[in-house]
Amino acid sequence: MTARATGMTKCTAKCRGGARRFDAQFGLSLATAFLLGALATVALVHICSELWYPSVVSFVRMGEYPRSVESQAHAQSHRATDEQRRLNVLEMMFRSIFNAVSRAADRSHHGVQNALLLQLWNNFKADFNKTYETFVEESQRFEIFMANYLKVLKHNMLFQAGHESYELKINSFGDMTFNEFVSTMNGYKRSAKRANVVGEAFVPPPDASAPKSVDWRNRGFVTPVKDQKTCGSCWAFSATGSLEGQHMRKVGQLVSLSEQNLVDCSGDFGNMGCNGGLMDQAFEYVMYNKGIDTEKSYPYEAVDGKCRFNNATIGATDRGYVDVTKDNETALMLAVANIGPVSVAIDASQESFQFYHKGVYYDKKCSKVELNHGVLVVGYGSLKGMDYWIVKNSWGIGWGDKGYVLMARNKRNHCGIAAAASYPIV
Repeated sequence: MTARATGMTKCTAKCRGGARRFDAQFGLSLATAFLLGALATVALVHICSELWYPSVVSFVRMGEYPRSVESQAHAQSHRATDEQRRLNVLEMMFRSIFNAVSRAADRSHHGVQNALLLQLWNNFKADFNKTYETFVEESQRFEIFMANYLKVLKHNMLFQAGHESYELKINSFGDMTFNEFVSTMNGYKRSAKRANVVGEAFVPPPDASAPKSVDWRNRGFVTPVKDQKTCGSCWAFSATGSLEGQHMRKVGQLVSLSEQNLVDCSGDFGNMGCNGGLMDQAFEYVMYNKGIDTEKSYPYEAVDGKCRFNNATIGATDRGYVDVTKDNETALMLAVANIGPVSVAIDASQESFQFYHKGVYYDKKCSKVELNHGVLVVGYGSLKGMDYWIVKNSWGIGWGDKGYVLMARNKRNHCGIAAAASYPIV
């Protein structure tokens, strides 16, 4: 993925001229259709979910359905019908907004000025330091941004109506297509030459217990959220996060470790730098290398480079690693509760994950076996009756809930979170 492809390039003087031409391309009709449509949607979601189709429960309470087993089943059938009607109305509203915006977008190319929508776009560029080389590139990125904005709007309509457990929000990936996002940010990949390497089996400590909630951030075991940028090095960030926690547990000192050290130097162990890798292979490298440098001495660059490991600036080491029982969330809970932060792999290839903001993430399309992203479980708990894992990501604090995501727990190994969990032995 090039800088040009992701829209993370520097703007030249020629580009600035193109940007001014870009400003003049948009019409007021597009802004009006989009913004008024969005406001109308927010206002009508409550109406359609609460007023348009009165629930069967209210009729039962008013005595219009006899209280019998047969009538209760009938009422449940009506509830299901009402629920589907509400969803159909939401879908119809969204399609109307989308079509209005699309028609306005077609008219906008005739040169009518559009300050409102342009301000929305300019705010996005300013918030995330986005610049583009040409007018053509910016036009393309704007179209992608609009499509993503509408996806977020549609999902949040369902969230506000109580049909989703999590909320979305436009972030720095707002000008990236979903395919660009997945190919750039998801770097958990198994090397064929290391496919049979496994760690020690997880055995819970004799006195192991699992309280209702755990959060290792509150105990000083977790470094601040980091940013892998446009490099598929998620595996390195997951590995350093778990090793940082185990080093803290062993010596009582939290040291930020070098992901770039792993990106540059662990190729012989099956990792492929910015093209992907595995946390276990990173732990193995650290063991045989007798250490990993500190972040301060070997800072992150987000590109593949020549190995510059220096044993004078080692921040931590390990003696191997443990693989938590595969696909067993109870074992993962015991490991997190009694050992510390644990590296895990998940399926992060759903469009909903790109713009996750807050709430408990649960997407029925998420795979248990197609693992593609390395992250770090730092705790667990429950919210409004839904169990969750506290997961530290490596996409900066602008993604998710300040860099974290609450992922559904005890939902049949949702997104494969317990499929490949491990931690280093320090």
